[in-house]
Amino acid sequence: MSLAVVATMTMAFVIKTETNSNADENSCTITIKDKRGLEMTESKVTIFYCSGGSDWKDFYTDRHGKVTVKWAKNCELKKVCCKGECHKVSYENGGSYTLTLDDKYIF
Repeated sequence: MSLAVVATMTMAFVIKTETNSNADENSCTITIKDKRGLEMTESKVTIFYCSGGSDWKDFYTDRHGKVTVKWAKNCELKKVCCKGECHKVSYENGGSYTLTLDDKYIF
């Protein structure tokens, strides 16, 4: 009588995913335009976020007037400022927005 041995192999595959260093941040893309509707290229944009809008960061628009801003994950974006003009906003993570400046300070 012959004895057959059945071997079972178990293979485990581990897939390593890269850790996103921005996982702790929110972000959105904003196109900044002047009151005539022209893109504001290479312009400084300051955002205020978190506890009462007291935290801030500076960014710059590209040659198309677009900027991707980033802020802390557990915070809300409160205000966007460009060329001395500030606007209250309720922009959300992952969104795309257009902000048109109108030569007024809007707080």
